[in-house]
Amino acid sequence: MDILKRIMGYAWRYRWRLAAATVFLLLLIGLNMVTPYLSKILVDDVIRGGKRSLLVPILLAILVCAACRGLLSYTRSYLFEDVSQKCLYDLRNAMYTHLQELSFSFYDDNRIGELMSRMTGDIEGIRMLLVVGLPLLLENATYFIGTTIVLFSMNVKLALVTLAILPLIGWMAFKMNKEIRPAYSEIREQQASLSTAAQENIAGVRVVKAFAREEYEIEKFKKENRLNMEKNINAGFIWSKYFPLIEFLSGFCAVALIGYGGWMVSF
Repeated sequence: MDILKRIMGYAWRYRWRLAAATVFLLLLIGLNMVTPYLSKILVDDVIRGGKRSLLVPILLAILVCAACRGLLSYTRSYLFEDVSQKCLYDLRNAMYTHLQELSFSFYDDNRIGELMSRMTGDIEGIRMLLVVGLPLLLENATYFIGTTIVLFSMNVKLALVTLAILPLIGWMAFKMNKEIRPAYSEIREQQASLSTAAQENIAGVRVVKAFAREEYEIEKFKKENRLNMEKNINAGFIWSKYFPLIEFLSGFCAVALIGYGGWMVSF
């Protein structure tokens, strides 16, 4: 949590751009929730109700919503990317300045390849948090709150049926998080070891060739690379173990909603 606060401290410098990106995101979500309602009017009033005069206005409204969604999606993505890149620019400068001020003993105790990995791979992870993770969190939370309000306003029983499966989805997500976080931490550490192996070999390539140690260094790199591959496969296995089940449970909510709604209409 402390790390997240420090990251958001950099983002706070560009709070107005971040606020604008959030506003565009909320507008986009609002349009995404309006479009199904327009489709409902099209089916209920135009197709079934026979109100042909509404056909052109409804189609135009759907077309305008689609165009606005495209514009809002572009603007939102651009602003979030702009904020993330500016944060990374400040963070890289701060890290490099800090590295210049460290003592000789620090560089004796830490490998250069690992520091390079922190400056590249870990920084890219922070960018993905700002440009993908944060918008996705806001988007999903808004969708959840909005759809829950709409469901309860339309039919309490249908809302309860839909939400009944959520505790199980939450439990599965919690279990997945407990396994996937350590797995990705191990990947980061192994990537640092892999970078160190490559950096040390390239920096000392003259010594390696002078003592004919090419085969040893090749095998050393292969070992680190194999470990990196195995840790990534392990993370993929965790995803494949939990994510399809969570997707199935999410789909089951829709099936339960349609099934119970159909039963209510029939009886």
